[in-house]
Amino acid sequence: MSSFPPIAAYGLLSNCEQSCLVAPDGSVEWLCLPRPDSPSVFAALLDRSAGLFRFGPSNAQVPQHRRYVPGTMVLETTWQTPTGWMTVHDLLVIGRTQGKARRADYHRAPADFGAVGALLRIATCISGHVEVMVNCAPVFNYGTTGGTWSYQGEGYGAMTVAPAEGDVRLELAGSVPLGVMGARSYGRTTLTQGQSAYVVLSWGMRQCRPASRRLPPRWTPRWISGATG
Repeated sequence: MSSFPPIAAYGLLSNCEQSCLVAPDGSVEWLCLPRPDSPSVFAALLDRSAGLFRFGPSNAQVPQHRRYVPGTMVLETTWQTPTGWMTVHDLLVIGRTQGKARRADYHRAPADFGAVGALLRIATCISGHVEVMVNCAPVFNYGTTGGTWSYQGEGYGAMTVAPAEGDVRLELAGSVPLGVMGARSYGRTTLTQGQSAYVVLSWGMRQCRPASRRLPPRWTPRWISGATG
């Protein structure tokens, strides 16, 4: 039996500049940066050792339900675990265009809103209690080049990684304390009913780490504001 899900089982996220594929178990298994035709950062879709980014329950692998939030490209996954229920919302963030400087790689007139350069993942416990895990293991250049993680600041909430060669730089941040084990950054936290946790992976010239460990309003679409508190 193949360890690869059927291609139709993947969820597609897009911000009109980048796109990624999310497997049923909550792993991002395909993402190329900074362009869709750039080498991959996560490519477990093709090779299980070529990088992935999972955010979901630590003790469940098969979701109860998946859908796109109506009218959006926000992927909502509902999980039942032995101790409770939770949802995970995944989106490639689009925000208001800021600044008047023209990007060197941008050849069209900008709209009022555009890609921010961040993948945001939000977990919310809806009953009982659940343990949420982060497992971010990028392998650059189609699974051929590793990177070295380093902490940003004095706490455990933000880390960066870059390949030995190349100009792609990733920052992982959020409300889950992060550690390092080899080529991956990982973390776990327990949520009770009504609590949320988030991680955000950002890239490019403007890093997009939220200023606090609580999900700020500027990251919160109207449809999710009630769930995150």
